[in-house]
Amino acid sequence: MRYFETPPSPDLAPYVHRLWELDGAGDALAEPIFPDGRIEIVVHLGDRPVMDGAITPQPDVLVVGQMTTALRLRPVKRVHAVGVRFTPTGARAWLTVPVHELTGRMYPADEVSRGGAARLRAAVHGGATPRERMKRIESVLRTTLRPALRPSRAIEHAVCLTLDRAGLVTVDALARACALSARHLERQYLDDVGLSPKVLARTVRFQRALRHLQRGTPAANVAAACGFADQPHLAREFRRFAGVAARDVDLAHVVFLQDGAAPAAAH
Repeated sequence: MRYFETPPSPDLAPYVHRLWELDGAGDALAEPIFPDGRIEIVVHLGDRPVMDGAITPQPDVLVVGQMTTALRLRPVKRVHAVGVRFTPTGARAWLTVPVHELTGRMYPADEVSRGGAARLRAAVHGGATPRERMKRIESVLRTTLRPALRPSRAIEHAVCLTLDRAGLVTVDALARACALSARHLERQYLDDVGLSPKVLARTVRFQRALRHLQRGTPAANVAAACGFADQPHLAREFRRFAGVAARDVDLAHVVFLQDGAAPAAAH
């Protein structure tokens, strides 16, 4: 299994968190893909996976909206996919539909972009190496992103605070920091992020806990470090986001955690 990822060029950093490529045996998809507070574009070059409970394979270019629970895919013979992982507020400038309409869903990218999907498809198929494919993707993004649709500075500030404080921040504190009412903040988050401020903060805490658990940190220590009331609280949050108990996930073989950390299975 080969997993490669890289941060974007500086001019795209306000929109894109990481560019990534996964290539190898399809059984790498056996473990769930966890919510991470970010929308992604995925371009399939290999076999197209099928979601649990679905019949048809995923589109060859798709947009994965904000997830609120783990995504499970059936293993395929060979997986080869290239992705754009947006910042929590970055996808709004690329999509032609409201961000919250994608939450918990996946769409063919052709249906939610203005010609961007076809250009990304051509860019990825025209690259010979991961780095070349990513350079070509960046070229497409530069011409299809619409900076005028970037969220307000207040919302971007609130999201940055949530990330910087590892999710340990209340909605009221965010609202005060941004000089907005809590109700207005909630509305803007749904429009710009696709999640409420509270759910984004919980997702960030969950991802931090995942990283600790993957490193083998005892659950009680993880709960204390990541702001959970106690170990049972951590267990409840894990089940909520993963759909199963932590003991039922082989974290050592999760292909990647969507936070930019190096995956355990990469080599």
